[in-house]
Amino acid sequence: MSFRIKLLMVSISLSTNVLSAHHCDQETWRTLLNRQISTEDRYNQYTKEFNQALSSYESQTLLSKHFTEKQVIELWVKYEDRFNVQLKNHMNTAYQVSEALLKQAYVVSTELDETQSLVSSWQSMAKHCERSKLPRQTESASLHVVGSQSLARDINTLSGKFRQLSSRYHNEATMIDAARHDKVSSGDGL
Repeated sequence: MSFRIKLLMVSISLSTNVLSAHHCDQETWRTLLNRQISTEDRYNQYTKEFNQALSSYESQTLLSKHFTEKQVIELWVKYEDRFNVQLKNHMNTAYQVSEALLKQAYVVSTELDETQSLVSSWQSMAKHCERSKLPRQTESASLHVVGSQSLARDINTLSGKFRQLSSRYHNEATMIDAARHDKVSSGDGL
């Protein structure tokens, strides 16, 4: 059984036993649990999107994986205009994918505010439960603090992975673009 499911089961069982204490009550527990689950679900969706993007990257034939910049320049010079149009389209697509991945990195990073808010909320919940002398609820809230901190680290890592993948596509595009400009400057321009 996953840590998340165990934590959820403990939290649900504890939330039904929580006595009315200032902020250590069922409604607050339910609200925090719903926020936690919603944030985790979004993170899982972003992870799926990243894995799809990475799989696509790994399955593509990218020039930067197989050729040096000098070899790409030779491709621009050597082959007919039709191939040059394909290279230009490939370059433009790589720039577009790079930009889309960079935007996704930003979207993922916006979840950090929510996870920090969850950490603070669970810490506050733990304090209120402790003051209310509810040790099981205090312990459960403390586990949620740890879970939210872990989620924040995972979100930060995932955002970085999107940026790294974006950089790979950007490098692909800039290598082709540089090769095209070197070809153009040698008088064989497009």
